Amino acid sequence: MRKREFSTGRWCVHHALESIGKNVSYIGIGEGGEPLLLESTRESISHRQFYCPAVVCSESEFSTIGIDMEENVPLPDGVLQLICSQ
Repeated sequence: MRKREFSTGRWCVHHALESIGKNVSYIGIGEGGEPLLLESTRESISHRQFYCPAVVCSESEFSTIGIDMEENVPLPDGVLQLICSQ
């Protein structure tokens, strides 16, 4: 199951990059298992059971980007403003 999540996450990143006009034929793997992509992009992948979302952007839009999946419960006051930006 974990191997399928791994490959599905990279498939999602590949297609997300295409959606912003970037063509990547291979997504490398860093020492920590992170995807190694273009210098000009930022990306993040998350895995949880049957879901593998990915998010990408160009470095000119954001210096960092992240995605995480947690239980669907209300966040404590102030957390949303702390972790999200527009």
